Amino acid sequence: MSMDEECSPTERQARQLYKLCDPENRGFLTREDLARLCEVLPFTEEQLDAVFTSLDQDGDEHLTYEEFLDGLGKLYWFFIDKQCPYLGSKPLTLDSGEEEPSRADSRDESEWEDSFKQSFQQLGESGLVNDIESIREVWKKLRNESPALLGEFEKLLTSLAKELTHSKTEYEGLEAALKKRINEHEEEVRHLYEEMETQIKQERERLLLQEKQKEREIRDSLEGRIKEKDKLLNEILRQQEEVGEHFDLLSTICTK
Repeated sequence: MSMDEECSPTERQARQLYKLCDPENRGFLTREDLARLCEVLPFTEEQLDAVFTSLDQDGDEHLTYEEFLDGLGKLYWFFIDKQCPYLGSKPLTLDSGEEEPSRADSRDESEWEDSFKQSFQQLGESGLVNDIESIREVWKKLRNESPALLGEFEKLLTSLAKELTHSKTEYEGLEAALKKRINEHEEEVRHLYEEMETQIKQERERLLLQEKQKEREIRDSLEGRIKEKDKLLNEILRQQEEVGEHFDLLSTICTK
């Protein structure tokens, strides 16, 4: 009996999906490998990256088949069976061999719809999941065909929502911190610019005051020199006048 024959239908489908991500049969998946699922699942690369982080419990950036299977759970393969064109369309069966009921219970459609909205509607409203209708269809199919896996599905989406919410909160926190830093930088630049303007103004006023002081000193010096020259000129004129008077006196005496 082959390994695939020994596995349950769920595990066989899980193995098929794992092979899609690991075509080289390396025995482990990287983030880039898991991102290939965005081609067959209604998730973005960022959302699959968050799933990888959640499953990579040991933080070695590798997912073994066991980590892949144990982390995602059986329900996820049913979801993939719904969305992935590479997997079989045969509905999953329970590993215990119990017959699956055709409906989860006797609640009517409106009650189930209310239950879905209470559980998952916030995923679409918050923008964490773009294709909420695909999740709704998978949820309805599980409700009708595999109710025992419904709880697993809800746990999976809840875990995914927490991871995405955490990533979104972290991104918003970083964005807010960056915006704050930019504002602080702009404020610092504005303050430095104002300080530079103040220094330039002060330096201009200082130089102007220096020039005025220098002009005043030059003017005072010139005025002092002019006063000295005026004083010297007056002294010369006085002496000249005395000499003239003395000359006139001598001329008078000589004439007599």
